[in-house]
Amino acid sequence: MRTAAAGIFAVAAIVILVWFMNREEDWFSRTSFLSYIQESYAPEGLVQAYPGEDDTFLSESEGLYLLWLAEQGEEDVFRAQVERMEEAYIERSGGETFLRWKLGADAVNALIDDERMIEALRRGAEAFDEPAYTDLAEELEASLERHLKNGDVLLDFYDWELEAQSETFHLKYGRYETWEALGMEGSFQLLYNQENLFWDEVYDTEKEELAPASDEADMIDQLLIASAAEEAGVDTSAFAAFVQEEWEERGLLYGRYDRQEHTPSVDYESMAVYGIGAAYMEQRGDSRTAEAFIERGQELFEQADKDDVHFFDLIWYAPSS
Repeated sequence: MRTAAAGIFAVAAIVILVWFMNREEDWFSRTSFLSYIQESYAPEGLVQAYPGEDDTFLSESEGLYLLWLAEQGEEDVFRAQVERMEEAYIERSGGETFLRWKLGADAVNALIDDERMIEALRRGAEAFDEPAYTDLAEELEASLERHLKNGDVLLDFYDWELEAQSETFHLKYGRYETWEALGMEGSFQLLYNQENLFWDEVYDTEKEELAPASDEADMIDQLLIASAAEEAGVDTSAFAAFVQEEWEERGLLYGRYDRQEHTPSVDYESMAVYGIGAAYMEQRGDSRTAEAFIERGQELFEQADKDDVHFFDLIWYAPSS
């Protein structure tokens, strides 16, 4: 099973490159961004969720970082990071290989973290001609297919000590290329082809039905879902029009919206919303809005207390060489 598309993260890097070329002011260069990550988020090697004295370590962060390193051709840094990741997060049990979602947590993986790590390892293998990365990716793929699949649906997580699957699939964790490789693209398109402006985010495999996660629509989740739907060829024009209208009328996107009224339910913005939103708009061919989102997200970073910036929020703005 091999990922076929560049993915939303790679699209975000392209947007950053175009934005950088069109401005006189400097954002991070590739070199200075790498130094910033190493000094602020990974002073001991593994990537922390937050800068400073933080004890939260997520395989999500490692996967996102490795994707960027592979794209930038940072072979030595990539190799060292894979070694650290494998020692800290990979667990082999009963002849199978699992990726722990969080250090210190139960023996649980997460679908999206597995998918992202597999993609990063595949890209590293191709970029640096290293078959060991392919071998590890294939081990994780085999585990994913064996334990995170229920009929024609992938599941959120698996506990390998309890041998228990999740009974849900959150659409924000979906990557079309994974489902397509497993011959499940029809199921994917059915789940993501919804009539409401905001997607119902949770599929319950026991009830065999979709449901909203809450009365609010989280825009990080909605934009991730929109991007996955777009990748699958599902029409997302109504949602894109809403995003465009919000930006043009308000000059910002809020972090959450009332699901029924389509009005803001919070008063904050989010770097991740703008970063993922930029990649989504670029997928749809709207480079102008994508670049505006990148600029706003970078303004939020400049205004923020840097110790409060999650790695997931920042990595969308990683420069491309």
